[in-house]
Amino acid sequence: MPFKTRGWEIESRATDVEEILQMEEIPVFFKRSVGRGRVFTLGFDFGLLLVGLQQGIPVKGTRRLQKLFGTQSRVIEPEDLVVKASLLDNSIPWADLFERFLFKVITQDEPVPRWWYFPHPYTGAVISTHDDEAIGADPRLEAMCEKEKSEGIRGTLFVISDQKLHERWSRNGTLEHLSQEGTEIGLHWNRFEKPRFKLRSYKWGMHEEPLSQQMEYLEKELGQSIRMNRTHYLALGRTYDDHFKSLSAQGIFFDSTYGPNQGGRGYLFGTGYPYQGLTWDGELTGVLELPFLTQELWGGADLPFLEKLIRESDENFHQVVTMNFHPHYTILGEEGRRAWLGSLRFAKERKQWIPTLGEFFYFF
Repeated sequence: MPFKTRGWEIESRATDVEEILQMEEIPVFFKRSVGRGRVFTLGFDFGLLLVGLQQGIPVKGTRRLQKLFGTQSRVIEPEDLVVKASLLDNSIPWADLFERFLFKVITQDEPVPRWWYFPHPYTGAVISTHDDEAIGADPRLEAMCEKEKSEGIRGTLFVISDQKLHERWSRNGTLEHLSQEGTEIGLHWNRFEKPRFKLRSYKWGMHEEPLSQQMEYLEKELGQSIRMNRTHYLALGRTYDDHFKSLSAQGIFFDSTYGPNQGGRGYLFGTGYPYQGLTWDGELTGVLELPFLTQELWGGADLPFLEKLIRESDENFHQVVTMNFHPHYTILGEEGRRAWLGSLRFAKERKQWIPTLGEFFYFF
């Protein structure tokens, strides 16, 4: 299992202490019976291991982010935060499996009732998401939404929002109408700088449009509040907690920005479940992050790989397989369309739950 944590060397232990787990040939998990109870001891920093897998670890352990594995030179992206390069192509939810292992060991003698991961009788979930990339009311986007609707599926669309939002969406329909027809809408937060003034190739006053302003444009056009986001280009900002603190400050509490860009596929962050985004100081931000697992066909995420994720989720891992397909990109080609629709139809065959992103968040 790829991991990064702090361990403590055990110099000696009593003969009645049972060793349960080793990491890199070092004993790290123990059990000892005391009276009618049991004492479990971890010889490593479990919190650091879990956060490192799920939220990532900055290069050199500094708060300021740096490029590492990501393919997009213009931004710091989630691929730059993975614990090890092997996670860039990974079909195993290591973080979730490790949590379940510890819980099972600790409760095996005294079972603890808990809620199942999904509504009865589902064994897993598959979520179809899309980024509009400012194409607006485009026939390609409309066709994508209509096709999902005909399959009995509601997708989630993340929309870039700026001063031209209304203009883009008034050509062939409205964003409000698309929402009423069943497509769920979230913000596609654009962190790239724009000029305040422009004359031919000359630009002045470069600035990042405030997140609050982007939300205001979208909420006005949609006629409802926005509480869900995926950031354009998966840009995380300059520091480890910039992303989550910025979202939290504006009341966005559901996010799906963590995931592969062009250089990865699968469980880059060891989980298909939401987790609370943390600040650099370890404080909860109130933002739930649900990593998506594939984007387009990038990183080798073809139909067989998607079917593998869904099948293993159904039979073993019980995960949320979140996919991202753009309406104007690979789904226009035969292979991309096969991956998009084929994976959704396979999910239906396996009787998986197919909610929108928001529906799953509210259930969770």
